[in-house]
Amino acid sequence: MGNIAHQVRTSYIAGAGSVTYNFAITNAGEANVITTLSPGATNIEQDVAFTVSQLAGLAIQCVGDVTVKVYSGATLGATITLAAGVGIIYPSAATASAAITASSAITTVTKITLSSTAGGLFTWLASINTGA
Repeated sequence: MGNIAHQVRTSYIAGAGSVTYNFAITNAGEANVITTLSPGATNIEQDVAFTVSQLAGLAIQCVGDVTVKVYSGATLGATITLAAGVGIIYPSAATASAAITASSAITTVTKITLSSTAGGLFTWLASINTGA
C-alpha cells in the first residue's frame, strides 16, 4: 500500500495582518467517516478503528451542528461539539490524540457516535501512521 498525503492549509486573517501555514501529513493509512445525518439524528454509530498512538492528524466538519462522541468499546474517550459549518483541524499527533482522549485515556478507538439537530454532511478524516 502506498502513502496517502493529507494537505493541511490554515489561515488566520485579522486587521493587523495574517498568518498562513501549509504542510502535508503523509502516512500509509486513513480512518475516515463521511456520511449524511438526518435532522434530529441521535447517537448514530459509525465504526472506525485505530490505535490512538498511530493517529497523525484529524479533521472534523459538519454542515449542520454535530456532537461527536469517541469511544473505545463502551468507554467514552471524548465529546467534541461543533456549531453548524464550523470545522476543526488537529494538525499533529499530539493535538489529535489529546482531543479524542479528553475524557478518558483510551488507547484505541472503535467507534464514534454522531448527533445533530440540523443534520447534513459529516466528515471525519484521520491520517493513521500504520508503520507500513
